[in-house]
Amino acid sequence: NPTYYADDSPETITAAFTLGISHPPGYPLHTLLGRLFSILPLGHFPFRVNLLSAFLAAGVCLLLQAFLTQKLQVSPRLGTLFALFWMVGLTAYPASLSAKTGIYQLTALFLLGILWAFFEDRLGFAAFLLGLSFTNHWMTMGVFLPGFAVFLYSHWKERGLGRSQVIQCSSLFLIGLSVYLFLPSRDRKSVV
Repeated sequence: NPTYYADDSPETITAAFTLGISHPPGYPLHTLLGRLFSILPLGHFPFRVNLLSAFLAAGVCLLLQAFLTQKLQVSPRLGTLFALFWMVGLTAYPASLSAKTGIYQLTALFLLGILWAFFEDRLGFAAFLLGLSFTNHWMTMGVFLPGFAVFLYSHWKERGLGRSQVIQCSSLFLIGLSVYLFLPSRDRKSVV
């Protein structure tokens, strides 16, 4: 989309441009990524931030196909078909067109990354991604916490969780969550 989409995209683009704060929860990670995309020498500023959404949507498709085929042992053709269905669906394709809905594409990427980390028994990396995902859209990620708790419980039942592993996961979660420190530093540059 070369300009603004009919949602919160003007606010999201402005926050990326000014490094300001969008409406709650503030979306600090998406704002910082939008700022990175805004320095690309392509088209106008809104186009560049909207390009982030398209980039994230493509990333979701690629990671979904890889996750389905490598971790869930789905055939490559079927995995590709499911990834394409994701992209042409009623929510994913329009979300790839606007800056605001790129936030939800980033959430989908985080969910896939966290699941992948659980499947590879990399709890520390899953904890880091969970903390980082909360700096994108904590309200959505909070809904998935019971499911993540089930993964952790099954891991604890099978292999146990030592004190050092709990400390490591907690620390990595907090490191990911530290992106929220961006908000107090920018509170005078609020968009709304």
